[in-house]
Amino acid sequence: MAKTGRNSPCFCGSGKKYKHCCYGKDAEPLKLWGDDSDWLKIRRTEGEIVYEILNYAATNYPGLLEEALHEFTFWGEYELNDEHIEAIFCPWVAFNWVPEPTKGESPISYPDDILALEYLEKNSDKLDVYKKAFIYTACSQPFSFFAVKDTVQGKSIELYDIFLNRNFTVKEAQASKTLRRGDIVFTKVLLLDGQAIMVGMAPIAIPPSEHIKLLSVRDGLKKEMSDDGFTFNVESLLEWDAEMREIYLELAEYLMHPPRLQLRNTDGEEIKFVKLYFDLQCSPQMAFDALQPLAVDQKAILGQAIRDEKGELLEVTFSWLRKGNKKHKSWDNTILGQLTIKGASLTAEVNSKNRADKIKSEIKNRLGKNAVFKRALHESIDAILDEIEAQTKDQSTKPESAEQKELPEELRDVIRRHLKKHWEGWYHEPIPALRNKTPLQAARTAAGRELLEALLIDYERRNEEIIDPLLRVDVDEIRKRLMSPTT
Repeated sequence: MAKTGRNSPCFCGSGKKYKHCCYGKDAEPLKLWGDDSDWLKIRRTEGEIVYEILNYAATNYPGLLEEALHEFTFWGEYELNDEHIEAIFCPWVAFNWVPEPTKGESPISYPDDILALEYLEKNSDKLDVYKKAFIYTACSQPFSFFAVKDTVQGKSIELYDIFLNRNFTVKEAQASKTLRRGDIVFTKVLLLDGQAIMVGMAPIAIPPSEHIKLLSVRDGLKKEMSDDGFTFNVESLLEWDAEMREIYLELAEYLMHPPRLQLRNTDGEEIKFVKLYFDLQCSPQMAFDALQPLAVDQKAILGQAIRDEKGELLEVTFSWLRKGNKKHKSWDNTILGQLTIKGASLTAEVNSKNRADKIKSEIKNRLGKNAVFKRALHESIDAILDEIEAQTKDQSTKPESAEQKELPEELRDVIRRHLKKHWEGWYHEPIPALRNKTPLQAARTAAGRELLEALLIDYERRNEEIIDPLLRVDVDEIRKRLMSPTT
């Protein structure tokens, strides 16, 4: 077989040019697949064919590749780096793109079919049966979103087509080393003579947290196709290539430049930290007596208070509480803020403007002239996020501690009881990710179980970042309870 060209896609499956990848170190892929000549054949055929088609286009249609790039990016709406151009743009031009018909008096005449098919027609006598089959197969497959079910590092990846409900085991020497279970890739899978490979894998892996969003996008696309008289299948997805490409490019833009978090409290209010200061014209005890109905357990609060030698109250801090919670039905109370009485001063700390207005009104109604409002300090959430990001960056540069500090067992027991109560309630609470079904309701339908599985895979990925096992979600227990045949 001919040697792979330096500018051809590397046959290891990385999506990079051969000269930027395995050039000069062919021994590694050959060692991995030395006993699998069919795999080497399909990979090298891919590299040769893509290179030949692009050369054909550049030679016969000046300016065509620039036009293709313009269309691929939706006329400049999205930007592509070199990695995207090598990994996905080139295979897309070769096997998916159909140029728009030439208009008016333009001297340029573009092909009216996929470039690979025109190349095959013009060079049929020079191509062997295998290369022809490769071209036909590559042109027959759409780009889609594939979830990684499992990997064998350096060798293969098990993929599930989220949009078309298909399963493949593809041979990959490079991507199998970096992709993890739950990752989602935008690519096309080519199956020829029992060998499956990814052709044109986009370089940005989509995390499991986006799986549920993709399911919603898929269902919306299905409805749109149905309304237009299309059946949702391989052929129609080829026709809707632009829609699929835009879904990926939007996701890639979001993942590369994620928007700032819009944080909200459990009442759905935008979080803005506010600290209100008052001067007291009465004793701390009088102030507490007037404000204590805002708390729940007066005895527990006063047990932590600071008193003078005569037993007079000097300082006390307590939470402003409301029974129940709008968002979390299993919660007994909602903490709305914190009040501190210290000598002749009173401070109230809350996390929204609405709560600041409410506590200011409560203090005025309960203390009247005995509380004189002085000022309110507003802390920017953006400034806090900047500080958190800076601290996170600093922590990432520090060597990891050999030992992690253990929480006191008493505190662990409290956390354990709280988490048990939370997860017992979770099964019965509507979850937005499950389209406002409870987990128990979702488990009763195939569509619901698909959403549940996507959610649980995301939980598994998040668990990997949590050091203390106590704080990890027991995904196995949830699967056992929800995914069993008797659920």
